[in-house]
Amino acid sequence: MSQHPDFKPATWAGILTGRKFLLYLGAFFFVVIGANIIMSYYALSTFDGVETQNAYRKGRAYNDVLAAAKAQEERGWTLDVSHNVTPALDTTLLFAMKDKEGAPLTGLDFSLVLRRPVSEGKDRALSAVETRPGTYEAVLTLPAAGNWLLDISAHRQGELLYAEEKRVFLTADGSSPAGTDEAKAQ
Repeated sequence: MSQHPDFKPATWAGILTGRKFLLYLGAFFFVVIGANIIMSYYALSTFDGVETQNAYRKGRAYNDVLAAAKAQEERGWTLDVSHNVTPALDTTLLFAMKDKEGAPLTGLDFSLVLRRPVSEGKDRALSAVETRPGTYEAVLTLPAAGNWLLDISAHRQGELLYAEEKRVFLTADGSSPAGTDEAKAQ
């Protein structure tokens, strides 16, 4: 096979020999494997992979979770959440719990967890006290304003009767961005 008379091989990298090709190929895979090792190290050292504590036990009890959700739905209870936040981030959360007929539900023990979805270490566990029939109140000072997840559990005599997670946007000016439960209600 003859070469065209105008053909000139590139000489800036020298002539590509078998040894040079092997070095280039080795360097390429060295860089790729090195990057994978570094990324794997950082992925495994910064996150242990546990999203749920006792995931196996919770998975085995999933039928119980479904039965409790069905019982909660059959009760037809409703929960209205409102809040008041001062400029100093002193916050009052109000919960109005009603049955199917709209009558206030009394005598419930509320346990609440206020979680920050974007950062760890700012979660707050609190309880609510009944201030009026069917109205419960919790008071706290927020570590930061903004988007929060509120896990609400209502118990009576140790039995879980109602559980819900609500996204709330807590700011002193009362604004609610689109996509939150509060904005949808407006």
